Amino acid sequence: MPDERKLRERLAGVGLTWDTVEAVADICFRDESQAVTSRRLERARALWKAAGNPPR
Repeated sequence: MPDERKLRERLAGVGLTWDTVEAVADICFRDESQAVTSRRLERARALWKAAGNPPR
């Protein structure tokens, strides 16, 4: 994870990467089953693609 300032920028959309999205999901949903987290990430991936930022 990047330092706090860089993370704030990324979460605001500046230089956001799919790796950051996945890392945040790992932290926020660590108590969920992998299946539930995967469904969340599928929805996030659809939004990511719609915004013109395909996941890497």
